[in-house]
Amino acid sequence: MAWSSKGRIWARRSNRARTIWGATTSIPVKSHTDTVYKLALSAQNGVLDLLAAFSPSSTGDVQTWHSQIDPGLKVVTHPSTVRVPNGHGFKRKITVSDAGSAVAHATVTAAGHHVHTGVHGTASITRGPFKRPTSIHVTAVKTGYASGTATVRVRVR
Repeated sequence: MAWSSKGRIWARRSNRARTIWGATTSIPVKSHTDTVYKLALSAQNGVLDLLAAFSPSSTGDVQTWHSQIDPGLKVVTHPSTVRVPNGHGFKRKITVSDAGSAVAHATVTAAGHHVHTGVHGTASITRGPFKRPTSIHVTAVKTGYASGTATVRVRVR
């Protein structure tokens, strides 16, 4: 599925059964585009081919433009808020998926610490100790995918 809004083309894919949606990704529309009229899509295993009819703001003519959009990684940490005693740290499981399917061998980065997901799309991060509340930004990357992010909020008791 794809749509245009606010100067970007947005896309999201589902699993084959169309029961689970993946992360939403986007790319900017062609420079100086005024209006996107139509989007034609060709979904492939690793990429979405996109053909757009658009109107450049300088001419008002309708032109076509081709691009590709990578699927996005969904990053989940549960729960997203961690409560730790003052001076302690935490260990948290991170799950990386694409439309419900585990993504193995993704690189997960949290506060400068790098780990890789296993065959089930999971990895564990350990961070701390913490003396004050903070937020840890978690990013997952893998070739052929748009990166995904999540945030772990740390509350200190």
